[in-house]
Amino acid sequence: MKQELETIRKARRSLDKLRFKLVRPTIEALTSGESDIAAAVECLQALESKLASGERRSPGIEQVMAPEIRGLRRDLQQTKALLDGAGNFYQGWARLLMNQGEGDTTAYNAAGIAGSRGPVAVSKVVLHG
Repeated sequence: MKQELETIRKARRSLDKLRFKLVRPTIEALTSGESDIAAAVECLQALESKLASGERRSPGIEQVMAPEIRGLRRDLQQTKALLDGAGNFYQGWARLLMNQGEGDTTAYNAAGIAGSRGPVAVSKVVLHG
């Protein structure tokens, strides 16, 4: 069971690296985070197959693994929240960029929700002579 415990810890380390990168979710951080998430997924798949094998574990091992598994769940939730936030940020950024060519601007209300203010008045001066 020591192997399962190390697998959980390895997955948590990979998620820690990814979460650190996602605090500042640049495109480079998201791209380089691919290897971290892949390593975590690989660990989780290996752990799942070991735990699903039905192999009997001693109560002492269960006590050691339980906090690690709770920590892993928390790490996964935090990572998901950061990934969702990064996705929402870049989705909003893309909308802003798309609206630039349409002659309107997007404004945010006091609640932080994006909404369109409609066309922006553009003044033109024409000189003849």
